Amino acid sequence: MVLTSESSKQVVLLELTIPWEDRIEVAYERKKAKYLELVEDCRLNGWRARCEPIEVGCRGFPGQSLHRALRLLGIRGAQERKATKNICEAAEKASRWLWIKKGDKWFCALLGHKSGSDQPRLGRPGEGV
Repeated sequence: MVLTSESSKQVVLLELTIPWEDRIEVAYERKKAKYLELVEDCRLNGWRARCEPIEVGCRGFPGQSLHRALRLLGIRGAQERKATKNICEAAEKASRWLWIKKGDKWFCALLGHKSGSDQPRLGRPGEGV
């Protein structure tokens, strides 16, 4: 999501990532690095720019980045708790749906996987699912 203010020449880039909980910090750093050049280009063109990656674990655990982004947007107190709960539940629900659908033919085709025991399947790295 990109939030802009033409009048104050500000831009905030928000991107939600839903990694495994033990990969939240790695995902945050990866997304910061991914948008670093774009943020610098915005700044060179006279904009106040920042990138705020947001991580919520696939089982619904919120990373600190979620709280940071909500506070940046002025969402605090009861509204922050409610937004956090809703976002985490949505992330967990979407992850669960993807996990259930991982073996469906259309899903494998979408990811470029072929059916068969020799093809990689979705799952946690090293679990051998």
